[in-house]
Amino acid sequence: MTQIQEEFIHPPLDGSARLAIAIRILQAVHAGADAFPPLKSAVGLVLTIAQTAESFKNNKEEWKNLSAHIQLYMAAILKHLTDDRTGKLKAYTELLTKLKSKEVRDTIVQILRADDTLCLASPCRQMKDVIIPAFRKSLPQAGPLVIVIDGLDEADDRDLWNILRNDIPDLPSSICIVATSRPEPNAMSFLGDQGHVSLLSTSLIGRSETLSDIEQHVRKRLHEPPFRNFNPSDQLIRQFVSMTEGLFLWAEVNLKFLEQSIDPVKALEEIVDRSEKGFEVEGKLDALFDQIFSKIAWNKGAATAFKALMAPLVTQEVKISKQALLALHAINPAVNSKDIDTMASWLGSVLLDAPGSPIQLFHLSVMEFLTKRESESKPYFLNVEECHYTMAILTLDSILKDLRPGVPPLGFLSLHLGEKPKIMQIPPSLSDETLWYSCISFQYHVLGSGQKADLDLARKLRDVLVQLLDPLLEITAMWGEVTDVPALLRWVQSTFPDHFEDLFNDDDYHRIGTSLFAMYDWLYSSERVDEYHNALQGAITIFRHLNARKIAGADQILVEYLAVHATWCNLCRGSAHPEATEALEIYRLFEGKEEVVHQKCRGAVFLALATTHHAQNDQREAVEYLKEAVTAYRQLVGAGNHEYAASLASTLAVQGEMLKGADDQAGALDSARECLEMVLELTKKDYRTISALGARVSNAQPTVPEAVMYGPGLRLSLTRAYKTAIPWMNGEITGRLLHWSI
Repeated sequence: MTQIQEEFIHPPLDGSARLAIAIRILQAVHAGADAFPPLKSAVGLVLTIAQTAESFKNNKEEWKNLSAHIQLYMAAILKHLTDDRTGKLKAYTELLTKLKSKEVRDTIVQILRADDTLCLASPCRQMKDVIIPAFRKSLPQAGPLVIVIDGLDEADDRDLWNILRNDIPDLPSSICIVATSRPEPNAMSFLGDQGHVSLLSTSLIGRSETLSDIEQHVRKRLHEPPFRNFNPSDQLIRQFVSMTEGLFLWAEVNLKFLEQSIDPVKALEEIVDRSEKGFEVEGKLDALFDQIFSKIAWNKGAATAFKALMAPLVTQEVKISKQALLALHAINPAVNSKDIDTMASWLGSVLLDAPGSPIQLFHLSVMEFLTKRESESKPYFLNVEECHYTMAILTLDSILKDLRPGVPPLGFLSLHLGEKPKIMQIPPSLSDETLWYSCISFQYHVLGSGQKADLDLARKLRDVLVQLLDPLLEITAMWGEVTDVPALLRWVQSTFPDHFEDLFNDDDYHRIGTSLFAMYDWLYSSERVDEYHNALQGAITIFRHLNARKIAGADQILVEYLAVHATWCNLCRGSAHPEATEALEIYRLFEGKEEVVHQKCRGAVFLALATTHHAQNDQREAVEYLKEAVTAYRQLVGAGNHEYAASLASTLAVQGEMLKGADDQAGALDSARECLEMVLELTKKDYRTISALGARVSNAQPTVPEAVMYGPGLRLSLTRAYKTAIPWMNGEITGRLLHWSI
């Protein structure tokens, strides 16, 4: 352990006892388990606090900086080193929402301005070319790295838990993650059954050491504003520290409570006089919280303001500022904003409400007390489903009031407008935080409303999905995961089965399905595979329903969607998909369709069948079906239907690859040359069509320098790439690069 260098702790902890605790954690693990060889020669140590935004440590500035810097740093390391081919990797913008380091943020902005193609690059490329370079100065240069996560049980942080459960096995053996936790059932049961997780039961910190840390912290706080002019005696301080019984949180909540007192010394004496010893941790905290909440003069107005303030805090999937929360309530005012503000002041000892920061509970235990451990008869008991319902109504009202097709000004769906995307704002935000919060979190609140949901909620949800789905998908795609429309539709159908058809008619369903399909293009080319699959499956489910009801035109749309999905599954997952056969059966029933419809569906279906046979290693049949698909698209383009030129080009690229695999080098080169010429022509004419080629036009020859793509040698370099290897899916050189370089 002597080789661990303190300079790898970012930022320095300024003498905090937590460094000593981290070292003791590592020593204990090292002594008790030989399954961690990196610990024997570690040269890098990262100390991070799990979910510090809800931790008592967060009121100290160094903990804020530590959390913001290291949590992002750790996530970047884990995600970069995980070979995530399933698309679970999220865009860097999600990480940036947690970023507080100005130096790193400025570096990222500089990188994006130097290469604006990175804004819409795949997450893998963004991690490689944006995140890792921005944090390179912070990375240990050699030797094993140990990441210590202290307080894993302090919040129900599912994202972090999932990283520890699913991503760790893919990391190099030189990286070791050590996490501390109380024996709470949630975290332990979630992680304990994994083969890469070793549990070591040990008591790391003695009572005297903890009391010493608490006393040091208390004395420091009492010498800071607003206590500076008050001088409690040493005896009173020691008595107070003794009453904590080693519970840091109990001490900190009381100190925050003292900040609101006119005479802090007298208030501290009262705390010492009335407090009792001998409680378990939960009992001691519950008694403290009960005293705090009981001091409020409860009446109908106070109860209403309390629930309005607490609803987003006990259901908090996305954090919100107090100003945005007040604006949210102002849309449909059932409570006076001044009453909410007053309630926040009264509850200052259990809230974090710093200017410019989200309002949140001081610690997870406050939420557990209010929602689980307190009696339902108390005026401050909170029903979580009721809180979700309140927030669902507020967020849906906000979306219906303020969301317009032009908000945000330009986003992912601008690919279909023929415009070059702008550099995203850093950190991501909309001009209206209330609307941003509503778009990001309404789904979480709707699905969490449970038994409290009613038809009023369902109707508001219907209005949002029918009237505003396109801009909603754009916003949520930009700043997180795309709204899970299929999950919302399933929720309505299961919650209100007798009213579903009244809520969503066939035209509504058709509109929702086509909006979902419109998102697949960008999601696919950006390697957001899970979201792509979910959106396309949702669109297919909708049009299966419409086709069963014999809605005009539903059959041809369903054939196209089935074929697209089957082609993707066959090529990207390497297994034959039955949806190609389903598409063929529906296509065979076409009668009286226009020639354009016939040829469009024929091209899509035969491409799906070709890739199905390719996945089954039947190359002869695959090539024959591909020739039929190419012929269908050629006829469409030749008849003046130039919107299918991108489909023809991408089908030619697949044909070239398959011909190459069948040792037909001449045919492969012909397909490649024709595809290349079409791609270059398309990029000059129409940016919209190139979006369909995003992941298909790729450089399969790694020896071609990427820098060449930005100069006049672009055409020559790509021609060479086509001569040596046919373009294939998921490469780094996309149609957007071609367009912007030309």
